[in-house]
Amino acid sequence: MFLAMLLSTLSGLMALLKHPLYKKYSVLTLVSLGVGGMILGPVVQRFAFGEFWTGVPIGWDLTDNKTLIAFIFWIIAVLVNRKRRNLYTPLLLRLFYLSSSPSLTACLVQSLIMHQAK
Repeated sequence: MFLAMLLSTLSGLMALLKHPLYKKYSVLTLVSLGVGGMILGPVVQRFAFGEFWTGVPIGWDLTDNKTLIAFIFWIIAVLVNRKRRNLYTPLLLRLFYLSSSPSLTACLVQSLIMHQAK
């Protein structure tokens, strides 16, 4: 999950700055969110709390629901990116960028700007 959030921020920044590899990193984000949030997350929750899934439709656990919503939106973002031909940066990845952690965002912006300056 931590890797998924890091890649989510990186993918959003790359899309915002129109970096050529943003599609690759959006797919990596989806894969890491699927493995970390949708497979390993419920397994860890089972050992910790005795339940695999406590989000919708079974319950209203905020963590499970946020993971499910993020996973659905990343599926949509990756599908939209596969059909586009680099005309514009996808709006969905920009929205993910705006909702990410400010301190992590500042570090990633600085590193991407330094990378583009080379």
